[in-house]
Amino acid sequence: MGGIAVEKVHIGPTGGVNWDRTWLVTREDGRFLTQRQLPKMALIETSLPPEVLLEPAADLPTSTMIVTCWEWAGTARDEGDFAANWLREVLGKPVRLVRYMGKAGVGDADGDPARRPVDPDFGKGYENTFSDGFPIHLTAEESLVDLNKRLEAPLPMDRFRANIVVAGGEPWAEDEWAGLRIGSLEFSSVKPCGPLQGSHPNPTMQVTDDRGTLGSGREVWLLACRPANELVV
Repeated sequence: MGGIAVEKVHIGPTGGVNWDRTWLVTREDGRFLTQRQLPKMALIETSLPPEVLLEPAADLPTSTMIVTCWEWAGTARDEGDFAANWLREVLGKPVRLVRYMGKAGVGDADGDPARRPVDPDFGKGYENTFSDGFPIHLTAEESLVDLNKRLEAPLPMDRFRANIVVAGGEPWAEDEWAGLRIGSLEFSSVKPCGPLQGSHPNPTMQVTDDRGTLGSGREVWLLACRPANELVV
């Protein structure tokens, strides 16, 4: 769905931005759906009013379902028929809305069906929510400027799903970074993300672009080096 632009964020126990990719749209069988399959999702504007962030009381019944998100299958909380029916009307197909249930920072995520560990080859001991691969996604303004020089129609930054956008360096310099520091928080650069595939949803229109593979349209995955600390970036 549509992202939310903010000036500062909290990095939470998963090592990612608090509340980022905490909700997921799925098929009725629990298989995840994204703007890749449903470009109209990009037209849905989102917000986080305080009541949405409250956890249900422990003694209240909650509905759960098994969901799959890329390689992971686990338990998520079903957000109910009202949300599902509204999304059905907007998207034109039966779907469910689920919420990540994992409690990061408590014990081993590998043995908890509600928690999604990061690929141990890149970040053993770290945890993800419903993002593609890792908690933090970074790109640079200069890289987008360089990419747009080679496109007939330039792309805006919101066509890339980055959590952090930096400025002031050379184009694509972020590909070579071992990590970076923002304030007191250190991030480790895990791997490049890309190349960007064509038919990428346009957030302002109910269309996808068919531009083939943008070989230089890439971003970088990051891990916060101290995932148990909640810090402001």
